[in-house]
Amino acid sequence: MNIYTKAQPWQIFQQKNCYADIHHLSEPQDWIKNPLLDEEIKMSERFLRLEAMVIDETTGECVVPWVKGEKTDDFQYTFEIKNVPVGGPYIIQRRAVFRNDNGGEDAWGASNEVCHIGVGDVFLITGQSNAQGYARGMFTEELQLGVSCFKSDNTWDIASQPLSGNGYSMYLNFAKLLNKKLGYPVGIIPRAVGGSAIKAWLKDGIHTKRIVKEKNEFGLDIRAILWYQGCTDTTVGNNRDDYRECFIEYVSYMREVFDNDKLPVFTFQINRVWNDSEYDDYGWDCIREIQRTMPKHIDNVYVLPTIDAWMMSDAIHNSRASNMLLSERLYYQVLDKLYNKTQAAEAPDISEARMADRNTVELIFKNVIGKIEVFGATAENLPFCVTDDDGVAEICEYEIKHNIISLKLIRPLCKNAKVKGFYGTHPSRIMIDYETQLPIFPFSNVEIKNS
Repeated sequence: MNIYTKAQPWQIFQQKNCYADIHHLSEPQDWIKNPLLDEEIKMSERFLRLEAMVIDETTGECVVPWVKGEKTDDFQYTFEIKNVPVGGPYIIQRRAVFRNDNGGEDAWGASNEVCHIGVGDVFLITGQSNAQGYARGMFTEELQLGVSCFKSDNTWDIASQPLSGNGYSMYLNFAKLLNKKLGYPVGIIPRAVGGSAIKAWLKDGIHTKRIVKEKNEFGLDIRAILWYQGCTDTTVGNNRDDYRECFIEYVSYMREVFDNDKLPVFTFQINRVWNDSEYDDYGWDCIREIQRTMPKHIDNVYVLPTIDAWMMSDAIHNSRASNMLLSERLYYQVLDKLYNKTQAAEAPDISEARMADRNTVELIFKNVIGKIEVFGATAENLPFCVTDDDGVAEICEYEIKHNIISLKLIRPLCKNAKVKGFYGTHPSRIMIDYETQLPIFPFSNVEIKNS
């Protein structure tokens, strides 16, 4: 179903195969609808219709020639302007067409009705406060033509900080980088809500209902979802036990809403947090592990680590410097997965844990291009914990060979042996691929298999 609303200045229309169809609503001048003077009455009787065209705002060239409007019951006109190419800024011009004395037609009063619109890609931002934008600190961010924002009051404007939170969002820098690389407009729809639990984003959740309402009222379409959420769900009594099922339900429903069963979703593991007394290490491990493994359960879902984003604005919110790091990481991943414009490096991730002998565990990591760097860590302060039915098995030695870390234990392992890495709310160490400088994904409760 086509939804006709008045196009807005700075609006970005979602392209498909490099074109978009713009559904625009307009109405004649008031004197045509309600003529008062004799001359107005005479001209109103000759009025036939409205027409609209799209021109390039920079050059004045015609992009889409005149299109006839369809009259509605309340004397408005709907325009289906087809095949508007990727780019902008564009202007929608309008003119009135009248019957002349010779039985022909004359077009009068061509004027600019809506300026600064564009055709490109639109991204929906959902999640909680680190998606909404609460970062603080000094960092230069300038306005950039070609990046627009659909604000909370349902108007489009040039995107600027703050997007929707009380501080700075990473997603503005992401959109600017993408706009420069693609060479066409990028729109963002910031709808994240600080402190929101994942169940508020399910089908009957208040935040998802708002998105559905706006989508239906304004005919919004998107290229992908940008999701950053999970901190609220780490605590006992919330949703950490069924977080995976909830996230799968959220993605499935949003794909239904936007009529795209392959709609991409780009997300992060939840960030580190400094207030150890308030937040639960176990809960943080649970949510991070679910997020790490989510791409195994849903196609076209992509996740990135945040564990190396050390700089914080407060106990739980990333700083602007950390946001710049994460926004560029997301930018390269999106370029790779959506546009095939780069071969973005994947973050190292554990693929297997196995027994090499009775006292040695080998951790095998995928996506390691160079070598795993541990920054001179001793065996005692490695960010790994090996457990079995008898408790913790301490690490006394280790060795690294490219993508394999061998952990020598002080005792043999018994049943139900597992390992976790970079665990807790604020792990003291990180490890990276020395070549790509990307950190290893935190992981939890990975089963150690017999070799």
